[in-house]
Parts: sequence; C-alpha cells; structure tokens
Amino acid sequence: MTSDAEVPVNEAYISEVRARLEAATPGPWLHRDQFIETATEPGQLLGVTMQRNENGLEPLPGNHNACFLAHARTDVARLLAEVERLQRVEADLRRQLANPAADSR
Repeated sequence: MTSDAEVPVNEAYISEVRARLEAATPGPWLHRDQFIETATEPGQLLGVTMQRNENGLEPLPGNHNACFLAHARTDVARLLAEVERLQRVEADLRRQLANPAADSR
C-alpha cells in the first residue's frame, strides 16, 4: 500500500492545495487554551482541541495536535512557495541541459 507521502506531487495537486489555502481563514493562527483562533481577530475560533468523555468535554492531553493545526496555515503557505521555487529551478536546469550552447555565450 502506498502512503500519501509517496504519491508524486503534480501541478493538479499543487493547485488543489493552493485553492484550499486561499479559501482558508487568513493566518497566522494561534493555539490558545483549547482553541485554534486567528491571531488578527482573537476570539474568531477556527477549531477546538478537546475530546468527549463521559462527563462532557476535556482538553486533549498534550498540545501536539493543536500546535500542528495552529501552524498549518503558515506552514502550508511556506511549503507551497518552496515547492514552486524548486520547480522553477528544475525547469531552468532542464532548459540549460537541453541547450548547453545557449548558456555558454
């Protein structure tokens, strides 16, 4: 079975990720108490990091998931920018390899 990390990243996938990023609430996001909220408008809740138990809700143990969620908005934007930069570098190198005489002038 192939994991998600092993599936090649193509232009369609990058476009889908970019569309989700642009549709999401602008960042940065913060983890405060048991909530994910916007840094620019505290109180605008984006998520709750709690779990149900027999008595209602309780905070999730640790803050690993909350930290991941709070950083997702800015992390994804930075990673997309880096992927796009590397794609431009690759395209430039491929052009140079295809036509080495043009670069020696």
